Amino acid sequence: MMTRTEIDRIKEDYPPGSHVKLIEMKGEPQMLYGLKGTVRAIDDIGQIHVNWENGSTLALTEEDRFEKMHMIRVIVCRPREKPTIEEIGDNLDSMQEIVGGLIEEYMPFTGDDPREDNIAIVCNEEGKMNRMPLNRAITDEDGQMLD
Repeated sequence: MMTRTEIDRIKEDYPPGSHVKLIEMKGEPQMLYGLKGTVRAIDDIGQIHVNWENGSTLALTEEDRFEKMHMIRVIVCRPREKPTIEEIGDNLDSMQEIVGGLIEEYMPFTGDDPREDNIAIVCNEEGKMNRMPLNRAITDEDGQMLD
């Protein structure tokens, strides 16, 4: 049985909206390694109630193994669509998933403004080679396309 202090710590560490990744859920073979979910609530006995990407709503208990996913907010620019703001995991797998393959980072905006040093374009490394649809152009000050 968990103490009130332990339950309060769980509530602080996993507020609603937090993202988790499953390592192992005891006795639940349909809950596979790597499954991702969003925390709905923590109950009074310390169970973490999760909406899983497979549609399950099984709660995590102290017997289960999982990790909190750190998320980043990104602007996603798909060909011929308006850009959208999305949250993805701050990891290689999530970045590869969003671009549909290997990633390449491109940082064309470095300059005098230190805020621009945190801006990177992440794209599919093999996009041109695989003739993926063109997306957005990067231009210089004169409007000439750089990439």
